[in-house]
Amino acid sequence: QTASYGNLQQVCVQDFLYRAEMLELLNQELLTSPANWNAYLWMNGRHWAVVLLPALEGQLRVYSGHVKMSRFEEAKEAEQDLKMLPADKVFIVLELLVHNAEKDFYPCFSIYPGFDTNRQNVQACGLIEGHTPLSLAEKAAEVIRSYEKYGVVGCNCQHFANDLFDGLGISCPMPEDQWIMKALGRCARVAITANGVFKGIAGAKAAATTAAAVTNGVAGAAVAGPVGAASALGVGALTITAHSVLGCAVGEG
Repeated sequence: QTASYGNLQQVCVQDFLYRAEMLELLNQELLTSPANWNAYLWMNGRHWAVVLLPALEGQLRVYSGHVKMSRFEEAKEAEQDLKMLPADKVFIVLELLVHNAEKDFYPCFSIYPGFDTNRQNVQACGLIEGHTPLSLAEKAAEVIRSYEKYGVVGCNCQHFANDLFDGLGISCPMPEDQWIMKALGRCARVAITANGVFKGIAGAKAAATTAAAVTNGVAGAAVAGPVGAASALGVGALTITAHSVLGCAVGEG
C-alpha cells in the first residue's frame, strides 16, 4: 500500500453488521431466507460504493435512522422510528469511508430509497444469488478486515467494491490505481521487449558476420567465431528473454 494511513474502527464494523441484522429482523417473512439481489456499482467521482436491491415484491420495514434522505424528509420523518418502503426502493448502499479527523476507515450500511439506477455513473453488475442482508454484510466486513490500512493507492473504497463483488462472483471495473499501473506496465513491457528484440537482432547480426568469417577461412575469426557467435547471439537471446519475462511481470502485477 502506498500513502496508507488510519486504522479500522471496529465499533463501526459492529454497527455495520447490526444494521444489516436489524433489517432482517424487521422483515423476517421476506429477508431471513436467502434472496437474490440486483447489484450496482455507484461511481460517485472517485468514490465507489456497492448498491444492492432485493429482487422481491412487497413492502419492507426500515429504520429511519439508516435511511439516506433529503433534509426536508429528515425533518418530516424525524419522529418516526420505522417506515414502510416498497421492496424495489430498498437500495442497500455498502461503502468504505474515512473519518476526516482521525483518518481511520470504516464500513457504512445505509438504505437509499431515492437511488437512480439510470444515472450515468451507475453500472449494473448482475445478479447475486442466495443471500440475506446479514450474509452480504458479513462478506463485506470480511473484505474490510483484510485491509491493514486505508491506501490512496491500494486498499480504498474502489478496492472494497471490487473485492466484494469478486467475492460474490460479480465482475466490476478495475480500480483506477490498478488500471493505471497495468497501463504503465503494458507500456513498459512494449518498451523493454522492443529493446530486447533490437539487442537480439544486433547479436544475431554479429553472429552471422563471425560465422561468415569462419566460412571464408579467416584464421582470427575462426578462433573467435564459435565464442563470438555464441556470445553475440546469447546476449541477444538472454536480453530478449529476460526483458520479456520482466515485461509480463510488470504488466500483470
